[in-house]
Amino acid sequence: MAELIPMEYRVAAAQKRAVRRWGVVAGVAALVAASGLSYAAAWQRQQFLAFERVNNDYKLKSAVKLEARQLVDRREAMAKRMAKIQDVQDDQYMMAILRNIAQEFSENDILENIVLEVHGKSGDERLPAGSFSVRVNGMTRSDETHSALIDRLSKVGQKSTPAMAVKPGSVVESDLLAGKAVRFQLTFEQPVKRVADASQGGN
Repeated sequence: MAELIPMEYRVAAAQKRAVRRWGVVAGVAALVAASGLSYAAAWQRQQFLAFERVNNDYKLKSAVKLEARQLVDRREAMAKRMAKIQDVQDDQYMMAILRNIAQEFSENDILENIVLEVHGKSGDERLPAGSFSVRVNGMTRSDETHSALIDRLSKVGQKSTPAMAVKPGSVVESDLLAGKAVRFQLTFEQPVKRVADASQGGN
């Protein structure tokens, strides 16, 4: 019976069966490939999220360590400054200088503040080591009383231990109540040579 079917029909039927089989195989292969790609994408996503968690945790710990280090450094710097301030408070020479400066202000003068500087501008050790300066801000009645006060303070600096040189700073005339006054600033500095000798033990 099959021999009565023309050859071209039998070839066409065989081709259809082959196409269906290959279609099924291709579909299964595509499904497997899609599953593999989906699994790979999901795995890659999990790895990325895990990396992000580790990276964020590392950044957080690094920031905490940096803050802790900065806090320790600030505490150490503060401890050094407090120790320096304690040394200044215990230094009878400095206290005597401040007391003698304040005593030279008469009824014609007003002492606004005295600033004792034992550190450099950035908070580090002054150079030469062990040096210090005293900045005085105040007001006086006139140019004549200002000159007289400078003269008295210069004598105080010469007699102090260590000796201090007075360096006049700004002088400005300003209003004070119903009259005029002279506002001034001056600085007591240790002569450089004396400081160098002291730092070398007097040699």
